[in-house]
Amino acid sequence: QESKEFQGKTMISKEVIIIRHARSNHNIGKTNDLDGEITSFGFKQAANVADYLSSEFDLKEYSFFTSPFLRCLQTSAVISEKTNHIPIVDENIKESLNHYNLKVSIKNHKENFPNFVWDSIDEKGIECGPEFNEHFLNRMLNFYHSLPEKSVVVTHGLPAILLVNIASNPMIRSIPVWDYSIDNCSISVVKKGRVVWYGRNLYHEFDYNKDLYYTDIHDLHKK
Repeated sequence: QESKEFQGKTMISKEVIIIRHARSNHNIGKTNDLDGEITSFGFKQAANVADYLSSEFDLKEYSFFTSPFLRCLQTSAVISEKTNHIPIVDENIKESLNHYNLKVSIKNHKENFPNFVWDSIDEKGIECGPEFNEHFLNRMLNFYHSLPEKSVVVTHGLPAILLVNIASNPMIRSIPVWDYSIDNCSISVVKKGRVVWYGRNLYHEFDYNKDLYYTDIHDLHKK
């Protein structure tokens, strides 16, 4: 069995880019469907993130993971088209539904995203619902432990917040409180245990412009 010290060193050796999904119809109250689509503005957010990542990051050695919820799949599809990465669909980074007192069936969307890797997702889809905080923490810990050294992850708000905390604190034992810094399509970067970006939002009102970000991204790469 690994010692806690060794486990900690293993965890903080990783580099992970964590992206919350783009704005969805559920986010703005247009639907009660917890597996709803992203909005037209959400597609613009995803396109900006895609342009930003492909322009400013060297992602050749990165793997790409996404939640099986439709809003994450749509966000990932836009990003993968620019970065040429094939997303791996992973149930461990699905939404946390502890604020809903019901079970939700999430469809397997493989037919709409056939180039994604669906090996771990049942053909009938997945069942989601409230879970103990310990279970939520453990599934996210298991996901993080399974990540390669460098990864891009598209997930949901609270899973994103928790994943940032796990990546920077190997001994985490509780669920962090909600933080509005993690907005739709915000980007967080943790490099070897250090949070160098947290909830970075792009200028989604405008098309991507390299000049808006050059100095900022240059400083990130130096850290």
